[in-house]
Amino acid sequence: MSHFVVSSGSRCAPLVLAVGHHPEAQIWTNPDERSAGFIALGISRAARAPAALICTSGTAAANYLPAVVEARMSRIPLLVLTADRPPRLRGVGAAQTIDQIDLYGSYSLYCDDLPTPEAAADRAFDWCASAAAAYDHCLNESGPVHLNLGFDEPLIPEPGAVEEILHDAFAIGVPPHERSEVGHRLEEIGWTSLVSVLEKATRPVIVCGPNDSADECAGVVAALANSLGAPILADIASPGRRVGETVAHYDLFLRDPDIARTLQADFVLRMGGLPTSKTLNEWLASLHVPILAIAPFEIADPWRSVTHPVEARIGGAILELERRLPDSRNSGAYRDLWTQAEAAARHEWQEIRQEEADTLSEIDIPARVIEILSGSDIIYLSSSMPIRWADMYAGSRVGFPRVQANRGANGIDGIISSAAGAAIGEEKTVWCVVGDLAFYHDHNGLWGLAGREIPLKIVLINNRGGGIFDHLPISEHESVYEPYVAMPHNVDFAAIARAFGVTHTYVGTRSQLSAALTAAAERPGAEIIEIGCERTKSHARHQDAMNRISARVRQVLPATA
Repeated sequence: MSHFVVSSGSRCAPLVLAVGHHPEAQIWTNPDERSAGFIALGISRAARAPAALICTSGTAAANYLPAVVEARMSRIPLLVLTADRPPRLRGVGAAQTIDQIDLYGSYSLYCDDLPTPEAAADRAFDWCASAAAAYDHCLNESGPVHLNLGFDEPLIPEPGAVEEILHDAFAIGVPPHERSEVGHRLEEIGWTSLVSVLEKATRPVIVCGPNDSADECAGVVAALANSLGAPILADIASPGRRVGETVAHYDLFLRDPDIARTLQADFVLRMGGLPTSKTLNEWLASLHVPILAIAPFEIADPWRSVTHPVEARIGGAILELERRLPDSRNSGAYRDLWTQAEAAARHEWQEIRQEEADTLSEIDIPARVIEILSGSDIIYLSSSMPIRWADMYAGSRVGFPRVQANRGANGIDGIISSAAGAAIGEEKTVWCVVGDLAFYHDHNGLWGLAGREIPLKIVLINNRGGGIFDHLPISEHESVYEPYVAMPHNVDFAAIARAFGVTHTYVGTRSQLSAALTAAAERPGAEIIEIGCERTKSHARHQDAMNRISARVRQVLPATA
């Protein structure tokens, strides 16, 4: 463990001294604990190992909660170190003191309130043991853990004492901890009944939901799809988008009841998290067929439609399933239907794009960013509309960039900070596509980007309000909708960028965007490309695109019996 994200404070001084004197510690700072929490989360996701958070006592620790929630629901290892008053000063009205024990409740996999280190030599072993246990929980259960550390005054030791304490801790040491297998043991799964059900299927479909699996998993899934003659419906945040022949535009035509009936499946293999597309989730729930869902931890199933939940590592489970399937193969006729539908949707969408000349459409912006990126690049998509536009319109291809997103709690908070953390953890450029409200909510995530030349490129879609709500029934109540839901604004994002010393560019046309993206890719450090859009026009373009794409798909599919 090498990354530590520190927020300023007094009570955490012993922790800051410890990491500050450690020769291998990499320290990142942000005075806003909300932002700091998501920076650590982004680092942990990218590095696939826990980063640590350090803050002072009081409400500082409470501001970590959104990041802790996301880490727990996305299964990202994270170590939270909160400084506290010693027990004698708790519950007696001491300043900057709240009840920090088990502060994060069920969202923390493990919590320990460590004894005050009255004498370093007496406490070193206890602290090392608790640190080892916390790290073990982080790795083996993939989630956040919380150590509450009470410090008494004097908070600053004598000169030279920090090095001595670290030396003592190194001498004690801790045993190495390795990641253990999670979920079911594969041999304990009822493979015989699963294979029996799958053998009878003539119209199987594979759904790749959001997950951080490596590309090897995508290859395993592609091999199984070929064996079954099954289409792969790949969520934008899944490795499935990096497989050549996958279905990506399903959300745009499965809304059509006739098309949905024509493409009816009789078996579903779902892996990873819950898909981004509500249309796809509702279609799956409406099938009333066997659904095998595989994920390393909890199976998301809000529609109660999963019949065979399997908590296991996806790659291993798929390999085992493939091994047990008979040699006979499906004809592939069902997959051909999906291939035809996808090709028609893609063709119609390209025609729509060409008709817009140099006009920028909000629905197309994430796709245009993705098009300039290669398979080694990373894009971080904000919740709300950016990830939905990308899921619907970005397509798929070999060499598709790696997509990251906070899809545990699906909140808009912390997106800039998470993407900055990903750039730190990956040690490479990360592109972040974010809406205006999400950007404003986390603009403190810009702290330190310029000074440390963190390579984060932010594409800001500014439609001056909450565009996602235009798609909901509340938008029909204009007198209430605009001021209280959409919340229109006139925030000067260029001024915010200047305040943090980050380069800012404003674009309004497709050609300007293309030039700005190309120039940004060639420059080091952080910068913001702001794109002005009109919410009402974007919504109308989306409705028109869906109607045209559905009409084109209906033309190539046989009529429903």
